Formats: sequence, C-alpha cells, structure tokens
Amino acid sequence: MKIKKFISLVLCLAVLFCSVPAIYANADDGWTLAQMKASFPHGKYWNHKAQPGHGYNANAGWQHYGSNCGDILFSVTDHPCYSHNATAPVGQYDCNTYYNQATQCAGFARLMADLAYPGSTNVLGWGQVTNKNTAVSVVKPGDVIHYKGGGADATWGHWVFVIGVSGSTVTLGECNVGDKCNIYWGRTFNLYNAASLTLYRAPYQWNPGAAEYSLDVNAKVDGADKGDMSGIATFDVYINGSLAANDVTDYYKTHKKGTTYEIKDVKTTGCYVLTGVQSFSGTLNAKADCRFTFETKHTLGDGVITTQPTCTEKGVKTVSCLNCTYSSTAEVDVLGHDYKESRIDPTCTENAKYVSICSRCNDSSVRPVTDKDIWSEWSEEKPDVDESRIQTKTQYRYMQSETKLSPDAELAGWTLVGKAWGEGKQSTVSYVQSFPAGFDRNNALYAKYNKTAPVAYENETTKVVVGNASTTGYIYWHWCSSHYTGNSPINRLINDVYTAWDSSSGRPYNVFHAFYSTEYRGVTASAGAVNFSNSGACNQTYWWQPAIPVKSVSVTTYEMMYEYTRETEWSEWTDNAFSVTDDAKFETRTLYRYSDSTDLATGHKWDNGVVDGNVKKYTCTKCSETKTEDYNAPDVVTGDVNKDGKVTAADARLALRISAKLETPDDAQFLAADVNKDNKVSAADARIILRVSAKIETF
Repeated sequence: MKIKKFISLVLCLAVLFCSVPAIYANADDGWTLAQMKASFPHGKYWNHKAQPGHGYNANAGWQHYGSNCGDILFSVTDHPCYSHNATAPVGQYDCNTYYNQATQCAGFARLMADLAYPGSTNVLGWGQVTNKNTAVSVVKPGDVIHYKGGGADATWGHWVFVIGVSGSTVTLGECNVGDKCNIYWGRTFNLYNAASLTLYRAPYQWNPGAAEYSLDVNAKVDGADKGDMSGIATFDVYINGSLAANDVTDYYKTHKKGTTYEIKDVKTTGCYVLTGVQSFSGTLNAKADCRFTFETKHTLGDGVITTQPTCTEKGVKTVSCLNCTYSSTAEVDVLGHDYKESRIDPTCTENAKYVSICSRCNDSSVRPVTDKDIWSEWSEEKPDVDESRIQTKTQYRYMQSETKLSPDAELAGWTLVGKAWGEGKQSTVSYVQSFPAGFDRNNALYAKYNKTAPVAYENETTKVVVGNASTTGYIYWHWCSSHYTGNSPINRLINDVYTAWDSSSGRPYNVFHAFYSTEYRGVTASAGAVNFSNSGACNQTYWWQPAIPVKSVSVTTYEMMYEYTRETEWSEWTDNAFSVTDDAKFETRTLYRYSDSTDLATGHKWDNGVVDGNVKKYTCTKCSETKTEDYNAPDVVTGDVNKDGKVTAADARLALRISAKLETPDDAQFLAADVNKDNKVSAADARIILRVSAKIETF
C-alpha cells in the first residue's frame, strides 16, 4: 500500500478513536477486490515476523507498534503463525493486529472494510442487524459479518468480509479459516446455517471492481508482442492534462474511473519505424490497452561467412545492419563430396575395384565390381561368344484351369462343360379352389386365398415340383342384418347367393362377416347354419355351412445352373520351381547372359613346377603365388625322351622341340630331357643327348 494511503488510514483511525463523526469518501476511492487479492494473496498468511516489542503478548496484553516495527498491518508470510493468543518467539511468525484492536479473523475483516471504505473504519459503529431473515434481505458486498455455529467456533465465532451476494449465500474474504491466520478468498456460506449472527452494514454498496482501471501501453514489432518499448521507442503520458511520465518506454498503472489520459510524442530509436497511430487519448471507464505497431527497417550488408561449410556440415553466414547493432545468421549449404573415381586392376583371384576419393576432404569409398558391371542382361537368345563366357538359368511359369457355375446359358470367355438343376427353393401355397357366389369379394380372406392351384412344369431354365394338396383350414361366413342383434338363424343369409333384402322380415342383409379356423364344425342348426362362436368376426354365432375348405400344397422351384471352365493367364516367369495342381500346365525357358569384361579375375598362370624330392612346387607367372603338391618321380631313362628304351637322335630332336615350346612334355619326358639337371629343358640338353647317341659322350 502506498505511504499516502497508509497515513490516511492512520488519520482515519485517529478520528474514530476520538469519536468524531466519519466523513465518508466516494465509492470509487476504496480498494478493488483485485487490489485486495494482490496485496493479500489467497493461501498466504496474515502474519508478521516477531521482533522484541512488537505484536501481541499473552501476558502483557496488546503492545503498541514502535516506529521501527514497519507496516506489519500489510505483511503476509508463507508460514502460519507460531500460536494463537500467545507470545511468538523472536524470529518466528506471529499474528498481525488491526491497530491494537483486533487480531486474526476479526482484524482481517475490519482491515478489508477499512480498505474498501477509507474514512469509515469504525466497523463496530456501523448499523447492526441480528435477525437472520432481515440480514438476508439487506446484506451487500462490503458488509462485515460475525457469526457463530455453521462451522464456526460456538464461543468466539468467526468474522468475515462480504465480497459477493446471491440470495442467502454470501461469498467471503477471510482469515484464519482452516489454518492459523491463512488468507482465503471465495468461500461461500449460507447465512441460514449460522446459529447466530451480527451483520455490520457498510455505509453504501461496495463495487469490488469499479474503483480503478489499468492503463497499459504495449508495443508490437513485426507482428510480435513485445510488451514495453525498451530499445524501440519512448513516449510521454499525460494524466488529467498533466505530464505523468516523460520519455518512458513502459507504462502500466491503475487510475480512478473517469481519469483522462493522453499518450503522445512517440520517438523511435535505431531502425524501428512507427506504422500505427502516434497519439492515444481517452477516459478510463475500463481497461485501456494502448498498442503501438512498429516495423524494423534494417539496412543489411552483404554478410560474411563466419563458419566455412564442409562436405558434410553447413556453414554460417553473418549479416549485420549498417545502421545499428542488429545482426542475423543464415545457414550456408554443405559443399557435398567431390568424388573422383579410379580403377584398381583385377588380380589372379580378385575382380577389379573402383575407388572414389573426395578432392576436398579425402573421404573415400570402394565400389566392388558387381554382376551388373560384368554380365549382360538375361536374354532368351543365346549370345554368339565363347562358351566359357556364357551363364544360363532356367525359369518357370504355369497356367491353371478354373470352373464357374452360372444361371446364364452363355458366358463370354468360358467353355460350357455341363448343366444341372440347382438347389430347390421350397414354399407353401394356400388357396381356395372356388369361392361361392355370395362371398363378399372385398373381404381380406378373399384376397388372401383367391389363388389358382399351382401346377408342376419344367422348361429349359426352370422346374417346378408340386406336392399333394391337403385341407389345412376352413372359412366360415355369413351375411347378417345390421338391424337385428339377436342370436337366431333368421338374421343370417344361409344360401350362397347374395340377397340385398329379406322380403319376409323386411331386414336388409347388408353386413358381411367371415373368419378362418383350422377347426371343422358340421351342421348343427337349421337350413345349413352351424353354431360357432367367434367374437373376432361378430357376436352372432351362426355361420354358413358348408364351410369353405382352404387347401395347402408345397412347391419346390429349381433353376438350371450351367458349368463353365476356362484357363487362366500364364503366371509371371520365376527363377523358382513351384508345385501346381494336376490340371495345371507349366513351361520352362532358358535364359543366357555373357561377360565381356576386363574387370574379371584372371586366374593363376602356373609354370611347369620344380621337383624337390617328393614335392613339386608351382609358381604363378603373373603374381608369383606358389602352390605345392606331392610328387612321385616316374621311372625314366636319362635322355630317352620318346620312351622307346634307347637314346637316339630322335630323343635329341624331341628335346629341342620341347625347349622351343613346340611340344609340351609330361613329367617323365621332362625329367628324361633335363639331362644337365638345371630344372629346364634347353638346346644344351638336346646337344648332350645327340652327342651321347653318337657315343661321343656319356651321361
């Protein structure tokens, strides 16, 4: 609470203490409910922190607050008080007091009344009502009530401040309900529930929300609400014609109803441009929300890349305003890899590979040669290349038969293979073979049973089979006079020809009755009449006899069904064989593909090998890889290359052809020709063999 208002309250209290008549202020001068709730929040506690010489003392009674006590009348805490009616230790929380007159619920209710009615604080001096019926009829917002019972202590009772009224139910602002000195807004209480009460009537009706209205000046920049105008603009505020705020950036204050205001001289800063109205004025009769709209008009430079992009990560470009400190950043797209591909030639055992290396970051990847690189597409046509370069595979497809039943004698796309009667549909037909001439044709039984007996027949599409007819019921009927209500045959027409008038009795036979029954009655009365009670038709009991028999017969109807067959379309070709039914057809085909690639592994090129004891070692002439295998030396005669059992000039000639690679020797021939034992066959070996054959030299 402002200091001025606090001083005014103290002065008002002083007036009350001196018993000077109160001078009531205008209704708009008091606090609003919103102000009360803001200063005394719901759920807080109307307490203060105990200090020496402050507050209530159970032994010493009320103590006056010293000048150093502070404005504890308006203090609230997050904690309940230490105790009620006892001394709180220093540093603990103790109850507030209403100017040494009341504490707890009584002090709080009187304080709220003081705030609502400044200058009229002597609640105990207000007009009082103790009758509940009268209190219900006159209670209003701003009144104070003290009641007992109804949940309140039966001895001390409870004090409350009224903030709303609905019939006999009041809405309350109060303290000390549920916990020690806790503040509670909005509880409702029916005055009739009080055991007893005293209503203290305020001098006039308090309007909880009419005392003050807020004036709020806001800014919107580029469509976004900014609240105050800090860093955007300044403005002046005039209240009741006087300058209240000079060159401010924010203004949110409450003023009395009827206050005139004007906001003008808006000055923008930096790169902001005012696009709304530059002056607001009016009279506060409700909340005034003054909103100015601005746009930013930055002059941006070209920007500088502050973080360079890479192949995989985005960069950052910073753009700054040339006239203010505003700057923004934007992403710079990744560069992406710049791959250059090179080929690694195939080896004896591995296909070629393709290596891609990024020219910027050296990221690399290896792409092995795939079938798509090496082999052609599959084709049914065999390629005209060497067999060693061809691959084949077998594919399969099938066609099946399907059947269908239809009532149609022809079906496009299908072949008729047979026909047969379909399942019969059974029904029952009830009929009368002949109605007598006197039976009223407008009667419902006539419409129901006037049918022709069904007849069996058969044609190309339909066959009807009719069972044996049997009597399943009877129709009894008569014409009678509407002028006679007795129960005698004389009021019935008992012949089967309708007569409109009974000339003997002078009574018209103008009423027709009939009913169906499964029971048969013979003639038991005169002239063909039968006694048969049926109040559903009429109250008279004599009916025409003989009764009309109702026949029933079963009817079974068959429809001709035609059986068709056809073959399905061929399935798609598949590499996998499949199981099909016996009536299926299937086909196979051979597909070819070929390789014309230099990317394939070349395979090893082994030399003739070198014998070392029982092992023969081979070396690849392309990659120098070696392999060994067990070796059992053949029985040979040195120099006998052609294996004829002797050494002649023919052996020398054969050795010479082997050395010139005109002949390929087997192991025995190679060993026989290598007479100088240097693991090869050369012209030197041929010369030695020739000299031995001429007996010039010996081995």
